[in-house]
Amino acid sequence: MVDYITNQNKNTAVDIYPIGAITQKCNGEQLAEIYDMKQAGAIAFSDGLKGVQHEGILLRALQYVTAFNGLILQHPEVKAISASGVMNEGPTSVSLGLKGIPALAEFAAIQRDIELCLYANSRLHFFNCTTTEGWNRIAAARANNGAISAGLASYYLLYTDEQLKEFESCYKVNPPLRSMQEVKALHDLVLSDTIEIICSWHQPQDFDHKNVEFSYANYGMVHLETCFSALNTALSNRITPTQLVEKLAINPRKLLSIEVPTITVNAKANFTVFNTSENWQVQNDKIQSQSQNTPFIGKTLVGKIMGAFNKGSWNNNPH
Repeated sequence: MVDYITNQNKNTAVDIYPIGAITQKCNGEQLAEIYDMKQAGAIAFSDGLKGVQHEGILLRALQYVTAFNGLILQHPEVKAISASGVMNEGPTSVSLGLKGIPALAEFAAIQRDIELCLYANSRLHFFNCTTTEGWNRIAAARANNGAISAGLASYYLLYTDEQLKEFESCYKVNPPLRSMQEVKALHDLVLSDTIEIICSWHQPQDFDHKNVEFSYANYGMVHLETCFSALNTALSNRITPTQLVEKLAINPRKLLSIEVPTITVNAKANFTVFNTSENWQVQNDKIQSQSQNTPFIGKTLVGKIMGAFNKGSWNNNPH
């Protein structure tokens, strides 16, 4: 499968890099063929939203990848703590009568996994860290010469758990949307460059798994086409174009050891054109994804991707 994805890469408008599983079938029980996937072109390893829950398995994976300076990607969640929660635990979850997910579920996973990584002298990246407590622990680990990093999806900077008051399932994501106080603190962490990587956390879902009672809806939203705009909108007039490019394009490449494109004589052209001041409305019939699970439809965002040049051609629908 890694070979197939790598070979198909030449036919796509954007570059696609496969991430291999840590455990077989991502079930958290036995290590997958990590080295074989590395040889075939996998750039990192993860069990996705499941996250490796067993400390011994995760430790062995962290130790194994040190042989080739590999990278483990973790979804920070202790599922025994989050259990059947469906949104951020707090005043809003109480008022709505929905079971909350304690922030502790995220922080406990971060604390545990950092200790395992430092013990193994390995490399670890968290997909999404949505709490200031978690970011403080990550920053402390980095200061202690740990190869620890984390990212954040841009919609966590724009929306809060108060959006769930209408029980709209498009806002049901994992990790859950946090409180207004937490979101404001995340803004400061982005602007201070404590948060160095912004991602889309793009998770398409079919209509039948979102158009159900909130508690039964799947987690996730499509966000490739709105990722840049959401970040620019959330921090409008406070974040520079340089910071936007570094967090969205350059720092992720550095983390994954992917060559950073440069605009120089004889270099292969690979660039994106964007406008940070254009207002645009997200329209249902304009979304390129086959899925429509997004709360952005009908919303006006500031900043728009105009197109991308890659692999010798211009594409004004790069998503």
